[in-house]
Amino acid sequence: MRARAESSDFEPVYFVEGFLDGVLNGTADYRGAPHHFLLCAAEPNAPEVYQLTPLSPEVFSAVTEAWEIWRRWQQAQCATPTPASTLLAALPEDRQRQAELRGFISNSLAAAKPLAFQAEGDFEQVASDAATERVVPYSLRVRWTKLDQNRDI
Repeated sequence: MRARAESSDFEPVYFVEGFLDGVLNGTADYRGAPHHFLLCAAEPNAPEVYQLTPLSPEVFSAVTEAWEIWRRWQQAQCATPTPASTLLAALPEDRQRQAELRGFISNSLAAAKPLAFQAEGDFEQVASDAATERVVPYSLRVRWTKLDQNRDI
């Protein structure tokens, strides 16, 4: 059994990039600062364990821009469904920028890996609040419980 180091209040979830029978990865606050989160372990009837990596303001800005590019592509797909011709999920005019952003984000996350830590994530759906864009588009929030660092991530 993993020891819990601390517990926090609910934090806003900015983006969910992967969702399959639960939240896989995305961006949310931890103690008021943006972090990338990635599901590490999920077992039936057990808390989900995530790796959290802090994001600098520059990386958070890049993540936000990449998310907006994806949302434009998604909105176009809803209006006129067409087969995706790229793994980047971006409109043709956004593909080069999306590739640049993804490369920057990936390199930044790799460089920040020593700062990463594990936490249990308790996600909760909340009502959308137009005055608080930090809670949309998935209308989720999360309560993190940081785990002791007794194992590799």
